[in-house]
Amino acid sequence: MLPAPALLAPDFPTATATKPSKFQTPNPPLLLILLLALLPTLLNHPSATFTPPLSQNTPTTLAIQTSVRSEMVTNDALNDYVEHASIIAHITNGIALQHGLMNGSIPVNDVIGELLNLGSVDVPTLANFKKDGINSLSEKLKDIKSKLTTDVTAVEDQTLAWNDLIAKSMTVKSLNASADKFFGDVEKFSKNFNFTSLSSFTGSLNSAYEELEAISNYSYLTNPDELDLAYRRFGYFNSSVVDAITQVETFNAAVLALKQYPSLKDAPTIFEPVETVLNLTKTRLNLPLDRDIEIMNATRANLQQFIDAIVDAKSSFEYTSTLQKVATRISNSVSGKTYFTHGFPNGFADMGSLMKKDVQNLWIGKITNTEGSSMYNLDNGLQPLFAVNRQLAPLEEKLVSICSVSVIDAMESWSQLHTEISGLNSDSAGKLVKLNSEILNCRYDYAKNPTDHYFKKVEDLVVQANNLASVAKLNPVESDKLKNEFNAFMESLTFTNYHDIKTSIPEVNAVIEKSKSTGSLNKITNTLNTLKKMFDDIPTNELKEAANAIANSKDKRNIFFLVDEMTFHSCLQKLKDKSAMITQTIQTMRKVRKVDTEKLAKVQSAATTLSEVAGELSGVGSIRDTMNKDVTEATTNVNKLPDSLTKSKVIGQSVNSLRSAFVLGDLKAQVEQLKTIDTYVQDWIKNIPILEYEKTIKGLWGNHDKDMAELDKTLGQIDSFEKNLNVSNLTTIGAYGTPLTALASLTSVDIKAKEKSKALDALLNDGALKIDPTVKKNIEESKKTLDQLADLDLEFASHIAQFQSAPSVFSDLQNFLTNLLSPKQPTVLASRTQKDPGQPTQKSEDSKSDNVWIIVGCVIAVIALIASGVFICWKKQWFCFKTTVVPCECLDMDKNDEKEPLDPNILHVVAHSQTFGRHAALYATWKRQMDCVSNSNTSEDRAAPYMRLSPRKYRDINIHLNPTNAIQTVRVHGNRFRTRKGTIFNVTQSPMSATDTNDDTTGDFLRLIIEDQTDFVVMCENMVACAPYFSLYLGSIEVSGYKVYTESIRYLVQNSEEVLVRTIRIVDKRNKNISKTVTHYHILNWDKFGIPSCSFEMMAMIHKEIGGSQAPVLVHCSNGIGPAMMFTGIDYVSRWMEIDESMTFEESFKRLAEKRHHSVQNVRQIGWIHVGAVYMLSVNNEVDLFGYNDIKGIFNDMIQKRVGVPRDAQI
Repeated sequence: MLPAPALLAPDFPTATATKPSKFQTPNPPLLLILLLALLPTLLNHPSATFTPPLSQNTPTTLAIQTSVRSEMVTNDALNDYVEHASIIAHITNGIALQHGLMNGSIPVNDVIGELLNLGSVDVPTLANFKKDGINSLSEKLKDIKSKLTTDVTAVEDQTLAWNDLIAKSMTVKSLNASADKFFGDVEKFSKNFNFTSLSSFTGSLNSAYEELEAISNYSYLTNPDELDLAYRRFGYFNSSVVDAITQVETFNAAVLALKQYPSLKDAPTIFEPVETVLNLTKTRLNLPLDRDIEIMNATRANLQQFIDAIVDAKSSFEYTSTLQKVATRISNSVSGKTYFTHGFPNGFADMGSLMKKDVQNLWIGKITNTEGSSMYNLDNGLQPLFAVNRQLAPLEEKLVSICSVSVIDAMESWSQLHTEISGLNSDSAGKLVKLNSEILNCRYDYAKNPTDHYFKKVEDLVVQANNLASVAKLNPVESDKLKNEFNAFMESLTFTNYHDIKTSIPEVNAVIEKSKSTGSLNKITNTLNTLKKMFDDIPTNELKEAANAIANSKDKRNIFFLVDEMTFHSCLQKLKDKSAMITQTIQTMRKVRKVDTEKLAKVQSAATTLSEVAGELSGVGSIRDTMNKDVTEATTNVNKLPDSLTKSKVIGQSVNSLRSAFVLGDLKAQVEQLKTIDTYVQDWIKNIPILEYEKTIKGLWGNHDKDMAELDKTLGQIDSFEKNLNVSNLTTIGAYGTPLTALASLTSVDIKAKEKSKALDALLNDGALKIDPTVKKNIEESKKTLDQLADLDLEFASHIAQFQSAPSVFSDLQNFLTNLLSPKQPTVLASRTQKDPGQPTQKSEDSKSDNVWIIVGCVIAVIALIASGVFICWKKQWFCFKTTVVPCECLDMDKNDEKEPLDPNILHVVAHSQTFGRHAALYATWKRQMDCVSNSNTSEDRAAPYMRLSPRKYRDINIHLNPTNAIQTVRVHGNRFRTRKGTIFNVTQSPMSATDTNDDTTGDFLRLIIEDQTDFVVMCENMVACAPYFSLYLGSIEVSGYKVYTESIRYLVQNSEEVLVRTIRIVDKRNKNISKTVTHYHILNWDKFGIPSCSFEMMAMIHKEIGGSQAPVLVHCSNGIGPAMMFTGIDYVSRWMEIDESMTFEESFKRLAEKRHHSVQNVRQIGWIHVGAVYMLSVNNEVDLFGYNDIKGIFNDMIQKRVGVPRDAQI
C-alpha cells in the first residue's frame, strides 16, 4: 500500500523521506539566549506588553450595507442573509489569500490569474507580453496595403488556377490492377451473351406500360376515333403483356447467366482514372499560362515586396496568441475552475468590497458580540492584502477595455491573418517564375491538345462502361406473380364480348371507369411500374454496342491522348509543394490588400493596453516579500485562522452555489421560452449543406429535451428549497452555515450552455437563412438566457461535501473572529518605587543585594550546566536531538479536475483542428515548445525538510531533478505526477550499476516497486544503458539483495516484435522474503533521442491496461526524459484536451513539461506527443480517426520529406 498521503492536493500519494532531515530543538547558542531571556522573570524584573496603535483609517462611523439581491425574491431576511453570507465569504477568502501568499503555500501568479479571470493565460506569459512586434507588423501591413499593385492579378489568378489543377492531379491513378480480368469478362460477355433475351422482354414490358398509362389518362370519351383507339389499346396491352410473359423465362435465364461475368459491375471503377483524366484535361485546356517575362517579374516583385514587409511576423506570433486569449477570456465571465478565490467570484471587485466596506461593517461586531471594541483588528490585519488589491485592481479595468465585441472581432481577423503570415515561406516570391517555367515544360513535353473527335470517343467509352456495369443490377422476374396479376386485371374488365368491336366500343367508358373505381387499373399499373424501374437505368438495347466497344479497346486502354495526359499529371505532381507554397503567399497577400485598417488600429490599441498591464505584472514576483515586510501583530493574528484555505472553499463555494440557485430560480420564465426554439434549431441543423459543419453544430446544441428536463427538475427543487429556507433570527455566524446544507438536495444541471449559445450564434449569423422577425427575437433572447446560465455554477452535486461542512466551518469562523475582535487587557506590573512605612534599614538592603547576587550566580551556574548538557546531547544526538524522519511532501502540481469529456462531435472538431496551419505552423508550434523546455528554470532548490538527491545517483549530472514532485518513497532520480483521470506515473531514469562516479541504484529501483506496491512497469528503451534488474529470458537473477524471477514472456501483439510483456516477481531476501509480482512492458527499438517504431495502437493498448492501476505506474528510460515522458505524455496531454475545447496542445504540453526538468530532447519528440495525444483523444472517446490520420500524415511528411521544416532546422 502507498504511504498515507500528506499532500496539498487530494488523492495524490506522498511519502516520508528515507534520508532523514535533521530538525532538532534549538541548537545550544539559541537555547542559551532563550534561558538568559528568562532571567528578568526569575528575578521579578518588570516587563510590559506591546499594544499596537490604532490604524489611521479606522472608521469613526460605519454604515450597514443594504444592497438588495438582484433579481431575487423580495424577502428582506433572505436578502440580508445573502448579503451577510457574502461578507463572510469575502473575509474568509481574504484571510486565506493573505496567509497563503505570505507563507508561500499559494502561488501569487495563480491568484492573480483567477482574480483577473485570465483563464488559460498564465501570469508569467502575460507579464512577458510585448506590443512592439504586433504594432510594428500592423503598421507595415497598413503601409504595404497601399503599395501592392493590382495590375498583376491576372498572373496571380493563373497561379491559383494551376495550383488547383495540380492539387486535383494528385487524384490521377493508373488503371486498376483487376483491369485484365475485367476486359477478359467483357470479351466473353460480348461473344456469348444472349442480348436479345434482355431487349425483347424489356421492350414488351415498356410497350405494355405505355398502353396502360394511356388508358389510365383517359377521362370520359365522346369522339368515335378516340373511343376506337381506346378499345384497341386494351388489345395492344394484352398482346404486349402476353409477349413479356412468354419471354420471362428466357429473360431470367439470361440474368442468371450474368453471374458468369462478375467483374462487369467494376466497369466504373476500372474506367475511373480515364474519367478523371478526361475531366482534368478539359480544365487544363481552358487554363491560361502567361509567358511574358516582364509581367512575371512584376508579379514576383509584388510578392517579394509583401514578403519583405512581413519577414519578422513569426517573432510576434506568440504575443498575438496571448492577446487574443486574454481578450476572449475576459469577455466571457465564466472562467476555468477556481482554486484559491472561491469567495471572490467577481475578482478584484469583490476584494475591493472587502477592503472598502466589509471589514468596516458594523454587522460583524454585532454578530460576534464585539461591538465597539477592536473592530480595527480585522482591517489592520488585512492591510498587506489590501496593498496588493490597490496595486493590481486597476489592471482589471484595463483588461475589460480590450474585450468589447469590436475588439474581439478585430482580434479574430488579426489572429487568422497573423497565423497565415507566420506560416509563409520567405523563398516563395523567388520561386514564382521558376514554377511557371516548370509548368510550361510539363505541358510542352507531355500534354497534347486532343480534337473534339477524340474527346467524344473517350466520353462515349466512359458512358458505355457505366452502361455495362448497370446490367449487374438486374434480378430475375417472378413470372407467376406477373401472370396472376395480369389475368386478374383482364378478368376484371367488364366488356360483354371484347372480340365484338361493335358492342365493345360503346362499353369503353364504363370499363375504364370501373377499373379505376375498383383499383384494378391502379394495381396492375403499380406492378408494371415496379418492373419498369428495374430497367430505367439499364439501356438493354445498347448493351451489345457497349460490350463490343469496350472489348475492342482492350489493346487500346491507354488510348488516344490519355497516356501523354497521365504522364503530364505525373510531371505536375512533382510541383505540388512549391505550388502550394506560392499559392499560400498569394492568397495571404490578397487578404492584406483588403485588410481593414480600422481593425488594425483596434488591435494596436489592445496590444498597447495589454503591454501596460504586462508592465504592472512584471514585478509581482516581489509581492510575497513586500507583504512580509514590517508585519504587524494584527496581521499575525489574522493569519492564525486554521485551515483558512479549506474554510474559504467551503464558505465561498456554498455561497456561490446559493447565488446560482437563486438566479436560476429567477430565470424560470426565460427557461420556458428557451424550450420553444428546439424545433426551429433542429430544422436548421438538418438543412446545413456541409456535413462536417452540421455534425459540429449538432454536437454544440446537444440533446435539448434532456437539458430542459434537467432544468425543470432542478427549478422545482429550487422552488421547494426557497420555500423551506428559514434564515430569520440568525444570531451567530455559525448559524449562517446551517441553511446551506439544504443545497445538497439540489440536482446538478449538466447543460453545456456555452456550447448551445455558440450554436445559436452560428444560426443568427447564417447569411443564407431568412428568419421570421418574431422567431429571431426569441432566438436572441434564448441566447441571452444561455449566456446567463453559462455564468452559473449548477454542479450542485459536486459540492455536497462543502455544503455539509458549512455549519462547522461557519462556527469555527465565529470563534476565531470573536477572539480576534475582542478587546485585549494590557498587562502592567505594579511599580515598587513607593516606600513602605516598615521599610528595612540600609543594612538589610545591602544584605538583600548580596542575596540577589548569590541568586544570580547560582542561576548562571545552572544555565552553564544546562547549556553544557544540551551541547553534549546535541553533539551526540541523544534523546530529543536524535535525527528524526520528517515527512516531505511530493506535491501534486496539477489541480484536480473531474470533468467529463466533451461531446464526441465537439471532440471530432478538436481533433481535426490540430492540423490547422498545416506543416509550417505545426513545426513553429513544436519549436516554441522545445524552446520553452530548453529555457525553463531547472532549479533543484526546495525548502527543508527536502534534501537533494546524492550526485552519485545521477546518470547525467546535467539532467536536473525537479524537487517539487521528486519521488520520496525511495530516493531515486524520478518525478511523480498524475493524469487528469488519476493514473499516477513514477517517471525515472533507469537503474545504474556501480562505477567510480555512480552508486548502484538497482536496489533502490526494486525497493521503489515494492514500497509503492507497483503493478506495472514500462521500460522505454533497449538494455544498453539500463543495469540488469530482471532476466531477459525465463529464469532468475540476484540483484542487490533481491531475487528477481522472469516467469513468463510474450509479445503484446502476436507476430509483432515491438513490445515484450513479461511477468516478473521480485523477492526481497533481506526482509522476510517479501515479494511483489509486476507486469513489465518492454518497448523495443526506441532510441533516447528518437521516436519508437511501434504504433500508437500498441501504446493505447498499454495505457488501457495500466489505466486502472491504483498504485503508481513506473515508467523509465536511460535518463528518464525523452521516451519515458513521451509515453506518459500522450495520455497526460490528451486527458486535458478532451475536457476543454479551448485547451490547446501548447497549453497541455506546458503542463507536462513542468513535471520533469528537460522533459523532451527535440522537436520530433514533441511532434510525436502531439500526434499521439490526438490518437488517444480519439480512441478514448470513440471519435473517428480523421483528425489523427491527417496530423499523422503531416508529421510523416515533416520527418521524411522535411515538408514545412525550415532549411537549417532540425526535426
